[in-house]
Amino acid sequence: MKFLYRALEFAKKLLRWLTPRGARSVIKQLAPFQRFYSNLEIVHTREWQEYRKLRSGLGNSQQAQGGVNIVGYLKATKGISEAARNNALALSSAKIPFTVNDYEAGIPKSMQVDDLPVAPDGSGFKFNTNLIHINPPQLPYLWDAFAHEDLATRYTIGVWYWELPQIPNEWGPAFDLVDEVWAASDFVFRSISAKSPVPVIKIPPCVRPVYNHLLTRTDFLLPSDCFLFICAYDMLSAQDRKNPLGAVEAFKRAFPKNDPSVGLVIKINNAQENPRGFETLMNSTTGYSNCYLLKDVYDKQKVNSLIKLGDAFISLHRSEGFGLIPAEAMSFGKPVILTKWSGNLDYMTQENSCGVDYKLIPATSTSGPYGAGQVWADPDIDHAAFFMKKLFSDREYYTQISNHAKRTIETNFSPQIVGRMIREHMTHLGLLDQYSSG
Repeated sequence: MKFLYRALEFAKKLLRWLTPRGARSVIKQLAPFQRFYSNLEIVHTREWQEYRKLRSGLGNSQQAQGGVNIVGYLKATKGISEAARNNALALSSAKIPFTVNDYEAGIPKSMQVDDLPVAPDGSGFKFNTNLIHINPPQLPYLWDAFAHEDLATRYTIGVWYWELPQIPNEWGPAFDLVDEVWAASDFVFRSISAKSPVPVIKIPPCVRPVYNHLLTRTDFLLPSDCFLFICAYDMLSAQDRKNPLGAVEAFKRAFPKNDPSVGLVIKINNAQENPRGFETLMNSTTGYSNCYLLKDVYDKQKVNSLIKLGDAFISLHRSEGFGLIPAEAMSFGKPVILTKWSGNLDYMTQENSCGVDYKLIPATSTSGPYGAGQVWADPDIDHAAFFMKKLFSDREYYTQISNHAKRTIETNFSPQIVGRMIREHMTHLGLLDQYSSG
């Protein structure tokens, strides 16, 4: 049976090369293809599980040199990709040796625009610990991408992100492929821990965004002389969850139509993946000359530059695993207006941010993987509009929030702080004792 799936896997790769990404997403919804992918995941997972049983992970990992092999979508413009790149910064800061191993399956070339993290030890699986920044649905496909010995004989840590109170039951088999899971926030920790048979450890991503100081608002075709709110999201992260329409509505309630002294910028990744959603967003800003939609693909440095050129950041999301972009905005000293629920509470206080009230409502079953039986936040649009007006008009309040925001990120989420957490944890597990270089 597994040989049949090997042949089908080759056919799948050929199909991916021959068909546009939009067409592939439609094809995957067809029942035969859903069964194919489901069965292929089962085959890969079982083989991986069996291999791990034969070659005890921790016992064999101790034969390798102490350090970390990072695996992930390391060149992609995705939140989980940036978290992986940031972990490389944390490891470097803690003087933990590491390699980087890019996984590109399913990521179009147009989204692979970031540079690989600098790793003095190069690529490959030279060390005793695998740190895999790939969520459970895609995890089984690594089995065909890397050597089985490298995947199954190292101490393996899954860095998983989820944005609702309950992880899907379908994640269950993936626990057999890892020795522990790292969660970015208390929210994700509680969600995964409720169903996890392996240890779950809270390790946040570090925050140290790079930017291009030569870029100006003119480079983004934005006005240079007005107060700009920035909103940024990826269409593949589900538009209903990211809720940019909420930011648009709050902006409309806060300021007169076409007020030249203030503007709202919405940066969208992968707009082509949801044409209807993008059209809805465009229609919501029709007639507002001070609303700007940017849909070109930027590398992370350019996105960070845009955020730094703004005056404040707004995300009226319905749920976040951590909320990396708002944390990055805070690191620049930008006040953030955020729904006061889920993973972003790990860095939000009344002094460093503008927390928007909400009520919990059922999550919509049509929003990507977020199905029935779950809840998420419905932010108070009027409360958000109040904060927009206050940041715009009250300079003293703006400065206070700005200073506290920057201090919070520097104090709690720097590469040095997160690197120290990783070193202490790995030392406790005995993965660095003999080989520690710090």
